[in-house]
Amino acid sequence: MDLNTVLLIGHVGMDPEARYTPSGRVACTMRLDTVLQDHDARGDTQAHATWHSLIAWDHLAEFAITHVPQGSQIFVEGRLQSRHWSDPLTGEPRSHTEVVLSNLILLDHGPCTSEPGLPDEPEAKPAPMPVPAPPAPPVPPRRPPVAPAAPADEPPPPPPHRTSERSTTRQQAIAQSPVPRRTRRPEPV
Repeated sequence: MDLNTVLLIGHVGMDPEARYTPSGRVACTMRLDTVLQDHDARGDTQAHATWHSLIAWDHLAEFAITHVPQGSQIFVEGRLQSRHWSDPLTGEPRSHTEVVLSNLILLDHGPCTSEPGLPDEPEAKPAPMPVPAPPAPPVPPRRPPVAPAAPADEPPPPPPHRTSERSTTRQQAIAQSPVPRRTRRPEPV
C-alpha cells in the first residue's frame, strides 16, 4: 500500500498566477512558506523557512485566484508530483516537485505583516461590531371572537356546508374500518 499525501499550513508568498490550458481548464500556481522553529545549542530560537510550490486546478484554482492574496495563511492538502525535463540550452536534466492541491482552506484573509519566515506582528483590532437591538417581545396570538351561546330553546345553527348522505356514510365506514389509515411519512431531517 502506498500513500502520497501532503498537509501544510503556511503563508502565501505571492498572489496566485492563473494559467489556462488550450482545452479551457484553469490552473493557478503559488508559493507557500512554512516556518519550522527550532532551538540551537545555546537555547536560542531559530526560524527555518521552507518554500513549497503549489498548483491548483479548476474550481480550486478559481477560488485561489479570487480569494487568496499574498500573505494569507492557508491550510492545503494534496499530493506530491515531480516533473522531469532536459534544459533546452544546456541539455542538463531538470526536475521540479510541486504539491497538486485537492483541498484549500483559507485560515485568515489578510496579508502577512512581516518578512517571510518570521512570526507575524500583531494586527490592529477591527472596529467593534454594532450590537443589535433586543428582539421585540412576542405578541400573543389573537383568539377568534366567541359567539354568544344560543338560548336553550333555540335549535343549533346549520353546519357551514352541507354534506351529502353518501359522503357521510363513506366517512363513517372509513372511521369504523379495521385497516389502519395511511399517514404521511415524516420528512427526513
